[in-house]
Amino acid sequence: MNLRQALILVSTWLMVVFNLFSQQFNQYLFGVSTDGYGKYYESMTMISPVEYTFLIWAPIFIGMLAFSIFQSLPKNKNSKLLDKLLLPVLLINVCNSMSQYTSFGWNILVVIGLLIGLVIAFVVIQRFKQISVISFWYVEFPLSIFFGWITIALVVATSQNLVYFKWDAFGLPDEVWACLMITVAAIIGFIIFKNYKSYVYSFVLIWALLGIIINNYPQNPIILCVAPILILVLLYQVLLKDNRLESIKWLNP
Repeated sequence: MNLRQALILVSTWLMVVFNLFSQQFNQYLFGVSTDGYGKYYESMTMISPVEYTFLIWAPIFIGMLAFSIFQSLPKNKNSKLLDKLLLPVLLINVCNSMSQYTSFGWNILVVIGLLIGLVIAFVVIQRFKQISVISFWYVEFPLSIFFGWITIALVVATSQNLVYFKWDAFGLPDEVWACLMITVAAIIGFIIFKNYKSYVYSFVLIWALLGIIINNYPQNPIILCVAPILILVLLYQVLLKDNRLESIKWLNP
């Protein structure tokens, strides 16, 4: 096992442990639990998905652990793709570990750092045109899910911080501001798919938008009108004739 393999393996497993036991670590290290504190500000914003939407962390963590094991195999010791992923993956693991232990204001910087790492990793993967089917499932798939979810997480974290610091959103009604935020996320998703044809990324955004719709039903009619339209636009883009799922090489090796 070389240095890259060891660093990714250890940092990824530590990241998962820190996240799974974040409440216990916070209680032990600082004598406080941040769970209720975070949920209070989450409830104050209209763009938080319903709670069970966060079950997506299960495939993210499982996928990242599988990736860490896959890249540590002897046959992948000299992989140029995996070597290029070392620094962004370390940034991803460090930032995601820190995200559970930072207060409002600082946490937005951590999420931005996490997103930067995921963007770099995503672009590096896309530049390897001849990626194999197995590399897709163990490398591109988990990082694409992670990338899609953190795109939404940045929008939610931004909204929570604005609530925390009592920003008035230029006087816009909360519903209008929430619609603008999720529209920005959908536009990013549209651009990502247009350039990279990442079905995984797009479906994660759709999953998050569905969670936002459910969480706002029936009290926020504006969001209930805008979010479904954004979902339909993303679905239309993904399911266009030229983008049919049958054409994806990893479904038809």
